Amino acid sequence: MVGTAVAFAKDSTTNTQTKYLAIATPRAINLDFAIGIYVIPVNKSGTQTASAIVQGSVDNVTYYDITNATADSVKLNTAGTIKTFGWQYNNAYWKYYRVKVVGYNTGVTTFTGGLILKGK
Repeated sequence: MVGTAVAFAKDSTTNTQTKYLAIATPRAINLDFAIGIYVIPVNKSGTQTASAIVQGSVDNVTYYDITNATADSVKLNTAGTIKTFGWQYNNAYWKYYRVKVVGYNTGVTTFTGGLILKGK
């Protein structure tokens, strides 16, 4: 997808932490956009397994999993084997987006990524 890209603030999960990748200064998406979201994990240590799921919000306070959390979460780090992943939505139904990342086991995974907006 080609469009305007905005980077997420870099973050890490250690052992069993839950973190949220989001834009440092979020702004509401008010127009008709296609949206792409990508996450790049780096295994820093240990054999952590980490998963991710996209969340959306209308008020930047309460976020909801956009899809089924169990069926649609993606493993980005499986015991040290990493996978870059992206999601694409043809219609940006939510005003705000973030990625929930959850670590399991022991170790550290660092995450970067971003959001790409393309006007229709």
